[in-house]
Amino acid sequence: MTQLYKLNEVFSTWQANLALFDRLNLLDVPWKDDIGSMPLNYEYIGNRSGDKYCAPIVTKLLLNGVLPTTSINTLCNILLAIYNENWTKQYATLSAEYNPIENYSMTEAMTNDDTTITFGKTNTLTRNTTDTETPNTTETRTDNLSHGKTGTETRTPLTTNTTDNGITGFNSTDDVHTGTTTVSASGTDTMTHNTTDTDTGTVTTGVTGTVTTTGTGTLTNSDSGTETHSHGYNLTRSGNIGVTTSQQMLQSEHELWKWNFFNDVVFPDIDRVLTLMIY
Repeated sequence: MTQLYKLNEVFSTWQANLALFDRLNLLDVPWKDDIGSMPLNYEYIGNRSGDKYCAPIVTKLLLNGVLPTTSINTLCNILLAIYNENWTKQYATLSAEYNPIENYSMTEAMTNDDTTITFGKTNTLTRNTTDTETPNTTETRTDNLSHGKTGTETRTPLTTNTTDNGITGFNSTDDVHTGTTTVSASGTDTMTHNTTDTDTGTVTTGVTGTVTTTGTGTLTNSDSGTETHSHGYNLTRSGNIGVTTSQQMLQSEHELWKWNFFNDVVFPDIDRVLTLMIY
């Protein structure tokens, strides 16, 4: 006959926080950040299910009458696979916000058709500029210059020339002096100057012509786009539609909070896996 073990026997270290909920809180259970493992171990094993007999799966995982850590991890993974989705959704209802005496809450949203406005703007600048420059410059110089020589110049020459005369005999190379010839000139030469040179005339330097600079062109700036306008409003309705009295809703609120997540949901689910359903 297979020996029956009680749950508090196989979880012999539950008072030292080395039991079931210590391992569960290491996994992704929804309450792990809100409730520590110690009160849950004490409530489940010490007060609720510790004296219940172990289910066959627990007995088969025992080692010398005690569950080793690896076996506890295996049982926790089984519980998580079967019940954690249900635990997560029901635990979320504990933090749901609502008005206990309102059974009607509705929001209507309405949006009018969009109004579209298309706009276009064009700025055009036309530039046509002509710059004309006509230079006509004349420089005139008139020269009237006179230069000349006026007066009397007198020259008195006094000149005497003497010439030796000689005769050369036959077959002789030497001259025989025969005499001297003297020619003398004297008198006065007078020259009168009355000369005037005059330069007249006009020198003209001129530049004529036309310089034209022309600039033409068109500068265009264009803006275009679309504006869309939407109009909408929200209508919120809440309260009691009249089928349930406020007293009835408050009574339902009282009954709701008699429900306890761990005692009514979690602990019974664990019992189904870890304990025999006989007491």
